Amino acid sequence: MTKRRVATDDLVRSALLMASGLVMGFWIANRSGPAISAQQQLTTANVAQGAMTTQITGTPGQTQWITLVNPASQSLAVYRFEPNNPRGALKLEAVRQFRWDLMLSEYQNQPPEVSAVESMTRGKR
Repeated sequence: MTKRRVATDDLVRSALLMASGLVMGFWIANRSGPAISAQQQLTTANVAQGAMTTQITGTPGQTQWITLVNPASQSLAVYRFEPNNPRGALKLEAVRQFRWDLMLSEYQNQPPEVSAVESMTRGKR
């Protein structure tokens, strides 16, 4: 197994474990107590090689999006949580390593381009 495949497998395994816990927590909170009113919740958990950040968006009781970001492996995973879906509530939507994305100076941006801003501000410091 390649090093990249092992890193991706570790990310997915960690993400699924964390997402399962979050889903169970939301399910319990929505069933036995007051609903979580925040539109967005951020948490950080220690995962083998570093901290993993979790962002949950959406309305409790409706479709929610769970995004897990692992800075150590420079990757992320996005899950869709649908509590009212009888076929299953949690679905992995995307996994991506963003290391190379961060090396771009710009991509599909609106004007002004980075090079234009750089030339306008060069020498004004």
